[in-house]
Amino acid sequence: MVLTRKNYEISGLANMKILSIDTSSATCTVGLVNGGEVVAESVDDSGQTHARHIMTMLDDTLNLAGLGLEDLDGFGVITGPGTFTGLRIGISTVQGMAYALSKPVAGITSLDALATQAETDLPYICPMVDARRQEVYYGFYALLDQGLEQTAPHQVASPAALLEQIQDPCYFLGTGARMYRQYISDTLGSRASFSEADRDRIHSATIAKLAQAQLQGAAGQQRPDISPTYIRRSDADVKARQPGR
Repeated sequence: MVLTRKNYEISGLANMKILSIDTSSATCTVGLVNGGEVVAESVDDSGQTHARHIMTMLDDTLNLAGLGLEDLDGFGVITGPGTFTGLRIGISTVQGMAYALSKPVAGITSLDALATQAETDLPYICPMVDARRQEVYYGFYALLDQGLEQTAPHQVASPAALLEQIQDPCYFLGTGARMYRQYISDTLGSRASFSEADRDRIHSATIAKLAQAQLQGAAGQQRPDISPTYIRRSDADVKARQPGR
């Protein structure tokens, strides 16, 4: 686990203290943003279940920031798509704290967060998250004058099926893009562009920025009863729906 004290500003954030959590992938991230400044972030990529260390990460992050849970203005949590167990751990942890403290929660999809992190002038962006089974979760976004716009529903498919839909130059990022980078390059050639490796992980700053936009837009009325964004049914659900069960 890497715990760091950070001091950099995020443009557009007002005086809000937001605790952000991402447990959607093998990497677990907890961050604290205070008034537009990321003051502490804890990252664990040990591969162990997030349930083993998330509470320690929360305590360490708050202690390093010099704040308590009661000082927070709200929470931001990644709701998926991602690993089913990881999502449940992160969301339930945030919901428990939010209900106990009567604090608002913003749910952010992993694909929205990744698309927001894109650093490109290309008009099209495709965040990709590894979905296992040789598939990826993905979304399509257009970079317009007024900002980023999602142009199609989030989906899950094989990389081949995804790439069949792309005709124009496109910027890829996320764990799925990193895993299938060579295949994407071989298929699309010069139409494919990729992020730097540090953009494939969702940053606390990104979660806080999107969370604040939600919380301010809801005038502080966002409730903590958010749900995971799965896209694909879990193996347990598929088996439960099989005939004879």
